Amino acid sequence: MISSRLIWAFIGCLASLSAHAQVTIIDAADYVAVIAETPEANEVSVGWGVTNLGGQTQYLMVTRTIEESVEPWDCPYSGEALGAYERFCWGPICYPFCSTTSSNSQGNLIAIAAGDTNWTFVADYYPQNVIGSTEITYCFHPLNGVLNGVCHSITFELLAAQELAGCTYDNATNYLPEALQDDGSCVFPGCMDPMALNYSTHFNSADGSCLYGNDDSICPADVTGDGAVNVNDLLVLLGSFGAPCD
Repeated sequence: MISSRLIWAFIGCLASLSAHAQVTIIDAADYVAVIAETPEANEVSVGWGVTNLGGQTQYLMVTRTIEESVEPWDCPYSGEALGAYERFCWGPICYPFCSTTSSNSQGNLIAIAAGDTNWTFVADYYPQNVIGSTEITYCFHPLNGVLNGVCHSITFELLAAQELAGCTYDNATNYLPEALQDDGSCVFPGCMDPMALNYSTHFNSADGSCLYGNDDSICPADVTGDGAVNVNDLLVLLGSFGAPCD
């Protein structure tokens, strides 16, 4: 009778011969940023797929390496120190914070059939209000080592709230809902010719909409030139209120 240990040794041998260059990662982000003091900054979760391009089932584990981290960094995890930390999930298991590898137990290797994609991997990053970036590499490989698998690096970054600047006026064409500080970049398209009926100092980007009337107009209150006097004419008038007339 062939022992189960011998069978798994044979499986590991097959994996070592076929895993290299036959496993690939799909739909993986290279960079993820969140803003401090927002709900999203409590836990950043990112996942991707691991696809078996080979002709036989691959049995894979995960090894993770911290390439660069913020300071303070709470790894090994203490739960009491102030500092960022991380963890990952692979298959049905979410490993303890700051684990360097998934289980190398044969029963906990994740089997990916030829041509299939496994979507169970999730990387969790906990910034803990530490501003800065952390780069982590995750390698998916058989028991015989990282070199026979595939790796992917991702950078997690926590940005200070004031770092996200943009246009904060919701009636501008480039309004940025996420911006916490206005940077003066708002664009308000309209007529910028002072000689036009619909000119306003409020506009800062010409859009070719200028309208020009004459003294013989039968409806001088129709400043927009649409053939009717309505709220649009009032808005143009109010927008130009206080502007000097040349």
